[in-house]
Amino acid sequence: MINSGIISAIVLFLFAQISHAAVPTATDDTGLAAVGEWEFTVFATGESRDQGDSYELPVIEVETGVTDNLAAFVAGSRQIIDPEDESSSSGWGNAEVGVKYLAYDQDNVRLAIVPTYSFAMRRSSERRGLVEDINIFSLPLVASYENNNWTFTGSVAYDMTSTSEDGIFYGFWTGYQAGDWFLLAEIYGEEVSGSDAAVTNARLGFEWEFMEATNLLFSVGTNLNSSELADDEELDYEFFLGLRWAI
Repeated sequence: MINSGIISAIVLFLFAQISHAAVPTATDDTGLAAVGEWEFTVFATGESRDQGDSYELPVIEVETGVTDNLAAFVAGSRQIIDPEDESSSSGWGNAEVGVKYLAYDQDNVRLAIVPTYSFAMRRSSERRGLVEDINIFSLPLVASYENNNWTFTGSVAYDMTSTSEDGIFYGFWTGYQAGDWFLLAEIYGEEVSGSDAAVTNARLGFEWEFMEATNLLFSVGTNLNSSELADDEELDYEFFLGLRWAI
């Protein structure tokens, strides 16, 4: 059985991807805020396992366009953990800062690079076990293709950490635009380099533009496959619920 540090690394890798994406998929997209535009996203994420539940509630992300091909973003969260047969606790969670550079945009094909740094907002949260003492520099490469109402997006990222375990993230989602609704289906996962530990999850979700420049975001997912994790450590279900607006 793998050690608890690697298990914690897998969970933190995936939460880092989910947080900085600020979309209802763990895999990011290639869109970015326009120059001078401010995009705000407030959302909650959570996951349930037999050994307990954990949530990021709320997460706040702010993104702004710097140039036509570059946007910068920052995010912060509150963390809640509810272990099985133990009392729950909450406090400051992780923060992310990063940029999104649109390296290619032609013939409905877009390619973006999204370097992101994730770290604990408070040392006290580490001492209380709310977050892990792991800093992550993630370097995702995101590619998308649009064909009429369909969008296909894939991403691969290398997650470098302040510990001995690094991760490799992979994800793919497809979306269909149906009026004000954008329907989503995703498969994504994480592998820990130098070990057999890996997880693969699936999600279904949507974005609903119910007001101009204002979207409701939602997704729900579950585990497809887990390697080297005990039964009570495997994901039962996860969710994402948020609101995004631009000014």
